[in-house]
Amino acid sequence: MLVLLAAIAWLFRRPLEWRDDPALVWECATVSLLTLLYSPITWGQHCVAAIPGFYLVIPSIASGRQLPRWTQWTLGVITFLVLFTNRSIIGRDLSLLLESNHLVTLSLVALLAVVFRCQLRSHE
Repeated sequence: MLVLLAAIAWLFRRPLEWRDDPALVWECATVSLLTLLYSPITWGQHCVAAIPGFYLVIPSIASGRQLPRWTQWTLGVITFLVLFTNRSIIGRDLSLLLESNHLVTLSLVALLAVVFRCQLRSHE
């Protein structure tokens, strides 16, 4: 966790030149995802903090510039996990089994990687 925090601090090391810099929005979405990763007890209640990441990634994909194939697959897997591993669909026992395998953590880390990639692409 400390290495991840240090890596993100290193990536955000450059100062913003003006208040309307688009990098600020991407950095806020990243911090929002990091907040979820660093406070796992609040995931169920506060997973809406992942919405800014999705909100920025989807228009980035729709812009017409092609993203690497791994980001598309990652978003597809995350979407599948969020929509179809719901307790009401797969049942209580299987849902608890998936939660015990840290599926939420892996999904948030994967989304964080996609947000980083889209942020880098937005600066190209």
